[in-house]
Amino acid sequence: MDKKSNNIGHNYLKNNGSNIQDLKTTKKGFYVNYDKAGYRIDYYNTNTFRRLVRKGLIKIGIFEPIKNLKKRFLVKYVWKEKVNSIVKKLTKSRLPLFDRISIETFSKCNGGCSFCPVNRFDDPRDDNLMDENLFKKIIINLYDLDYKGQIILSLNNEPFLDKRIYNFAQLVRKYLPEAYISILSNGTPLNVERFKKIIDNVDELVIDNYNDELKWHANIQSIMEYLADKEIYRDKVKFRMRLENDVLDTRAGQANNRGWIKTLDISCLYPFISINIQVNGDISLCCNDALSKEVVGNVGKKSLEEIWYSEKYFDYRKKINSSRKHVSICEGCDTVDIPRGIANV
Repeated sequence: MDKKSNNIGHNYLKNNGSNIQDLKTTKKGFYVNYDKAGYRIDYYNTNTFRRLVRKGLIKIGIFEPIKNLKKRFLVKYVWKEKVNSIVKKLTKSRLPLFDRISIETFSKCNGGCSFCPVNRFDDPRDDNLMDENLFKKIIINLYDLDYKGQIILSLNNEPFLDKRIYNFAQLVRKYLPEAYISILSNGTPLNVERFKKIIDNVDELVIDNYNDELKWHANIQSIMEYLADKEIYRDKVKFRMRLENDVLDTRAGQANNRGWIKTLDISCLYPFISINIQVNGDISLCCNDALSKEVVGNVGKKSLEEIWYSEKYFDYRKKINSSRKHVSICEGCDTVDIPRGIANV
């Protein structure tokens, strides 16, 4: 890879002709619906027939084998060629800067999701807050880069457990007015007043309502009622009804309710398009690496671009592109994601 820019990356909305909607958070498998006020409500694995079938297959012990076979089939006949093509275009000359950056300002989540390796029952991490000066350093670094991609003020945590999140979002909006600011939350710490404090400083607020009985939590329902006549926020807020106890991807081989899988024969786009910053400034290789087992640098010591273009980062990319077996957290990972915006490269 040489130093010649290939004119895509964190400014791709301008350079690539993509739409701002391409930065919106998406997840395959959701059934999309809208409430009476026009707010988007996504349902994931909540269809009655689908749930009964899944439960039956899990009970007789064949759900995971079927899920694994399906993934390998899709990799071989649908995803592999597309992912390889995108990687080749991204690395044709100089790798563009990341389009997505996730920042974890507090190291804990209060959720009990069985598919998450850092749910409140299993999380081995200490309660830590990101130093405010470190957060400001990251935002100033992005300002210097004229960053226009997505900034997610959450990672493997519940962002609203950090009371500073409102001021942090305001700071990001001030310095990065053209960036796309997202927050993903389980919604439990929110109420109407807190919602009003955050909403004008973000472009997207995704509220995941985790409930195995498919009931809306009272505080989330109150927010939905508040929004009933607020068309202005219709494009910003998305509600998602999800199961707290569900069987999903392996989360880099660390999901407690998934077994080990046969390594998928496909590269991964995440190390080529995104950066994930932990509370101590460590940049983990992947958003699924909740425990920071593979760290490529620390933003307290080096700039984002220095880390992004470091030999260590490129070595990881080469290994993953060759085989997921070459990186410990990738060997047992079955995540394959092709974001809408990057798919247009």
